[in-house]
Amino acid sequence: MAKIVRVGLLGLGTVGSGVFEHFQKGAGRPFGIELKTVAVANPKKERDVKVPKLTKDVNKILDDPEIDIVIELIGGIDPAKEYIEKALRNRKNVVTANKAVLARYAKGLFALARKQNVDLAFEASVGGGIPIIQLFRTLRGEKITKVMGILNGTTNYILTKMEEGLTFGKALNDAQKRGFAEKNHILDTGGFDARDKLAILTMLIYNTYVDPQNILCEGITKITTVDLDFANRYGEFEGGISYTVKLLAIAQKENGILHLRVHPALIRKTHPLANVTDEFNAIYFEGELAGAQLHTGRGAGKNATTSAVFSDILRVANNIRRGTPGFLPTLDAKVSFGNADTLIRPGYLRMDLLNEPGSGAEMFGIFAKHKLNVRNSIERHKYSYQYRRKEFVPDITNIDAASEKVIKEAIFDLKKSKRVRGKPMFIRFED
Repeated sequence: MAKIVRVGLLGLGTVGSGVFEHFQKGAGRPFGIELKTVAVANPKKERDVKVPKLTKDVNKILDDPEIDIVIELIGGIDPAKEYIEKALRNRKNVVTANKAVLARYAKGLFALARKQNVDLAFEASVGGGIPIIQLFRTLRGEKITKVMGILNGTTNYILTKMEEGLTFGKALNDAQKRGFAEKNHILDTGGFDARDKLAILTMLIYNTYVDPQNILCEGITKITTVDLDFANRYGEFEGGISYTVKLLAIAQKENGILHLRVHPALIRKTHPLANVTDEFNAIYFEGELAGAQLHTGRGAGKNATTSAVFSDILRVANNIRRGTPGFLPTLDAKVSFGNADTLIRPGYLRMDLLNEPGSGAEMFGIFAKHKLNVRNSIERHKYSYQYRRKEFVPDITNIDAASEKVIKEAIFDLKKSKRVRGKPMFIRFED
């Protein structure tokens, strides 16, 4: 008879409750897997799920010799990292969805798991219901030159609703009501969640450690309906294909240099990622032999992440019975990373310009000073507004490819101008 694999669950939040309910429905029974213990910070807290026996003592899981797999779903860095480390030291296999811990401490945790000859599985940390971690593990012999992903379902949902006409605030509120966004949403809308996920994917693909703090990161909090409307109508203005705005996580190798970045970008509506809407995630990549591939699936919500966690539990249970843990990279390859300031991309600068003679001349003078070549400039009078009895008009100026350093310097000068209200926004075009 196959060994019964027993698991302990840390955390009963959105994903934790989903995993518990899945076990409650008998999902583990056909595979000989039992959920033995559930630990939470506050057992007396009112919850949607009813758990017969809850404990606040995590050591009842971490020190229990009968428990084979620890499922860490409490999120955050502390004390989650401490619990993962203790579980591994106690020779327990770990399944986690914790992208924050993995993005910062993967090298040490991978080494500890290898030393203890146990599994550390983290499919749910990236891509929701897309089995992207397993996919990239199977492509270890492939030279991947580019990865471009929509890795945050919350921001993709918000941008979709903004494209339908909602403001950022109303779209965010809708996402929160649907359970796609937390009350404190900045990890999602600030791009930090996608940044951590990009770090994890990059580590797997290139077998190198990536400090997420070194990844260029911009969120969607400054994206407005002006940007979405312009992207949709750009084809009208230029007589070509229209665009959409997506928060993209990009890893691209050019001339031996790896550039990593997370930021909003305009992509043509013919691009494979353009039609990925609502809370869906997608990962597009280009391999030397495998060619271009696109993988999509739900990236936000209880069910998608529960699916990923449970697939890891089944895989780890099989490894336990075979006596062989899964592969974990050493993250010791030497890779040259590009400096964000040297990144060269085309894009547009959006600024609120005083509607008076001379404003355009001053703006173009600043562009000329920084040697920025203007492709076209469009004033969106539809979105003009009054401020202190003066009219301001959003102006969108498309510029040819320039370095991040030059763009920052131009924005600094534009911001100082009395004819520009607020800080100009730079949005890149991506192929």
